[in-house]
Amino acid sequence: MPEPKYPRPSQKKTPPKGTPNFSFMWILGIVFVILLSSFLFNSANAPSPTELTINEFQRLATEQKIESAKVHETEIIGVLKP
Repeated sequence: MPEPKYPRPSQKKTPPKGTPNFSFMWILGIVFVILLSSFLFNSANAPSPTELTINEFQRLATEQKIESAKVHETEIIGVLKP
């Protein structure tokens, strides 16, 4: 008797009990969504940079309200104390 072209439902391989019913792509997708949401929420909470005039910067420096500063050719980038 020839083999049936399609397996009967009773002949289908079923995963053993206790095996997860989802694929690796679902796990990868969930991890991607978690990382993306973490990035978006952290960047939304970051303070935005503000531009100061040289006079404002000098005033803040004399009042010791600048935590750190880096001097470049055309700009000074600094961090204010909280």
